[in-house]
Amino acid sequence: MDTFSGEVGPACTADAACIARVYVEAWQDTYPGIVPDALLRAMTLCGQTARWTSAIARHEAVLVARDGVHGIVGMASLGRARDTALGQDGEIYTLYVDPAFYGCGTGRALMAAAFGEL
Repeated sequence: MDTFSGEVGPACTADAACIARVYVEAWQDTYPGIVPDALLRAMTLCGQTARWTSAIARHEAVLVARDGVHGIVGMASLGRARDTALGQDGEIYTLYVDPAFYGCGTGRALMAAAFGEL
């Protein structure tokens, strides 16, 4: 993949399974040797689908990056800053990209859209 040419926009509950796939695959690709292997093995698509379905249903801000061919290839979540002592009003909580789309601008597109939302 050369350059991300898809769209970034709000997630809907129907996106939760795809968000879960991206989230789990990115964690399992990125964090071996950083977090315990047991934690990575315990991450399930079912569990993460439930998590993201619930977050979206509660109207939490979740964005997805959609590629015209491959569907959802990245996700981000954001909201009010959890630590107001840092002097910021908002925070990007998560930002994950399908490992097959690393380096093509998907993360940058998500970050820009998240900043725009904040």
